[in-house]
Amino acid sequence: MSNTELISTGNQLYLEFTSSSEWPGHGFTATYHYEELKEKKGDELAKLTDIGPAVSAARSSCDVKISSDSTKKGQLFSPGFPVGYLSGTKCRYEFQAAGKERIKIVFTYFNLFTRNTVKAKECNGEDSVTPYVVIDGRFEKLESYCGNTIPKPIMSNGPRIVLEFNSFNSSKGSGGFRAEYSFVKDFGITTGKQLTDYPCAFRYSSKDGHSGSFHSPNFPGLYPRETECHYFFHRTTAQKTKIYFDFFDIEGVFPCDTGTASDYVEFFNFMDNDKMHTRYCGQLDPFEIEKESRFFRITFRSNDRLDGMGFNASYKFINHPIVHKKIPISFSSAVTPGSFWMLCAFLLLNH
Repeated sequence: MSNTELISTGNQLYLEFTSSSEWPGHGFTATYHYEELKEKKGDELAKLTDIGPAVSAARSSCDVKISSDSTKKGQLFSPGFPVGYLSGTKCRYEFQAAGKERIKIVFTYFNLFTRNTVKAKECNGEDSVTPYVVIDGRFEKLESYCGNTIPKPIMSNGPRIVLEFNSFNSSKGSGGFRAEYSFVKDFGITTGKQLTDYPCAFRYSSKDGHSGSFHSPNFPGLYPRETECHYFFHRTTAQKTKIYFDFFDIEGVFPCDTGTASDYVEFFNFMDNDKMHTRYCGQLDPFEIEKESRFFRITFRSNDRLDGMGFNASYKFINHPIVHKKIPISFSSAVTPGSFWMLCAFLLLNH
């Protein structure tokens, strides 16, 4: 192995030399220097030429561990990007978040060499990138990505996620991949006011605006597994809430309960579960719901089984004035005939 270049992903780099062979070797010699990361002019891909490991097929030379303690966001690349990678390359990118943080990964360039013009099932035998998340203490494989279609954003279901890059062929002109990573606490939901008392909860109030949008975690990417998010809607007495789902793909089948191992979206009129409505799951055409209660909650819940695209929705707080109606009343005295005065009081409740 010669002419191997290693570039750190942060301000520290640790090298370890281990000898276990029965025969002596010639060892190694290397030079090092510190450099500032500066954007280069020209083509967008050329900016990244000198950033990231230009490695050989040795796995140990391209394994990367990234912790939120050292950085909250950055970029990662396939070996040799954007020139190309070598055959037989294996790289492991491991992320460690802290507290309530989740890891979000967004691919901005993706072009892996493929032998088949039609994408192979589950990318078997193809150069690929595969994410793994922790389920019940074990790493579980998600969908593998190959070819030149940019994957949807990926989000961890907890504080850890691992990406594995495997190449069976030389890239032969395919640049590899580039991605941006970030450690987030908002689950990729940028609307509403996040409520810190919950792991994932957002409030939408008519005091802050009469319309807006909201979506499932990590939309338009796959939502993370084992995740529960609440969306609270507060309006004034003289308003009603109208919600329109323009996209809905929640993994599951009716009746969307634990017996069917379904993820679901559920509606409530109160903070607790007393006023429960029908659960929704599966792939549904656009639909609309309308509520007149002052408080309204939507809960999204995913299990540890399968993945879906989630949902995208908009909401409106519509003026709904109280209508005063004249109520005709007729009665007769059961005591004594004659003229008299009566005062009647009526309590009108708006449910």
